[in-house]
Amino acid sequence: MPDTVDILLPSEKGAPLTRAEGEAQWIKVEDALNGLFDGSKKAGNADKLDGFDSSDFARFVQMTGAVGNINSPLLHLPLKKNLLTQQGQSVCTFTRASAATYVDRYGMLKSVAADTPRFTTEGLLIEGASTNLLTYSEQFDNGAWVKTNASIAANTAAVTDPFGTNLADKLIEDASSGEHSAYQQCAYINGTTYCLSVFAQSAERTQLKIYSSGGAKGALFDLSNGSVVSYDSGVTASIQKLSNGWFRCSIVFTATVTATRANYFYSTVSGNTSYVGNGTSGLYLFGAQLEAMPFATSYIQTTTTSVTRAGNGLSVLQSDNFPSFSGNLSVCVDLSNLAKHSANQEILRDSSGFRLYYATEGLIAFAFGNKQITSAVLPGVFSGRITAVKSLTMLYLYINGLLVASTAIGTLAVNQTTMQIGSASGTSNYFYGTISNLRIYDRALTAEEVRLA
Repeated sequence: MPDTVDILLPSEKGAPLTRAEGEAQWIKVEDALNGLFDGSKKAGNADKLDGFDSSDFARFVQMTGAVGNINSPLLHLPLKKNLLTQQGQSVCTFTRASAATYVDRYGMLKSVAADTPRFTTEGLLIEGASTNLLTYSEQFDNGAWVKTNASIAANTAAVTDPFGTNLADKLIEDASSGEHSAYQQCAYINGTTYCLSVFAQSAERTQLKIYSSGGAKGALFDLSNGSVVSYDSGVTASIQKLSNGWFRCSIVFTATVTATRANYFYSTVSGNTSYVGNGTSGLYLFGAQLEAMPFATSYIQTTTTSVTRAGNGLSVLQSDNFPSFSGNLSVCVDLSNLAKHSANQEILRDSSGFRLYYATEGLIAFAFGNKQITSAVLPGVFSGRITAVKSLTMLYLYINGLLVASTAIGTLAVNQTTMQIGSASGTSNYFYGTISNLRIYDRALTAEEVRLA
């Protein structure tokens, strides 16, 4: 007898049924289904069920027909703290050919070795390759950084840096009238999108301006309340809060020249980069990064030369974890992306025609065989649950429990040996963001199950 009987309520008869009472009622329902009711007699024959009202019966049929056991998928990868499966075969393979950093669930910057996964508050961090074009990213006292009407107090003990050590530098204004900054030159390519970022914390000065002369663009940030104060047209500015008073401030812009240009970090007063300094005030800086990306990826430490962080691959064997493509199936996954990219960002993919991905247009697409369905265009930064369902002869795509697209099935995809998570074969079309709570079912979830899953 199904456990769902335990939730049956006799109409206007008091408390919920006990297990024994539920079993008795189930026997009565089975008797009814075996002939006491036919299609013309269901309504008004409650007496056949000895007090079990037909409205209860209808509610029971509706509920059991809509909600099955959504807590028992064929495969469940929580991807919150490790790569272990909660259900299914533990056959995850994770690779990344370099060390990498991430912000953990406590707001601290962490560094991990190659082939080590990174888990944030939202889930497993997935990224493709990116290069920090700036050198001496944590050493603003180095000659690679030109100081204008300012000096650097290196490795100050006044604050802990984002890693929790004492390697942060303080940009200190002099007593002259003018701009007070540190900048580094870097080569730009016209028409390329870049992201310039830095970790910053307020001291006597509470506002930071980031500016690139490669794109002639900048933005002003308030380090006392963690807000973007203003930004130039054509700039996307963002600020991320860490622990211990640190913020990661970033601007995204398009280069307007193919030339070497400066990247500035200014101390400001009331939004002004030019003012009379007092010789002692300033703000804290750490971890500068310039990358040819449309968003800030995880921080990449540099010294004498630029450094590239490798992309990461994650895969799972389809055997015992993914149902046959010839039958019904469902996939649910929670994700949070950084932004749109110039390439499609794969969420789940094999090489035979099964794909769930975030497209360049900023929409979610579900491809199966020679058919594809898509959502409407989503916000550039999207966070939510995606569900793809193959049911009999139909494909369905849901976002946050709502059906957004469907189509009839065409040519069937054919199962391969490996399912890639967050990339295409671990080499391209990387998803940038976090993926968690991946569940794969060997049946088609109903609309109600999708809503509740």
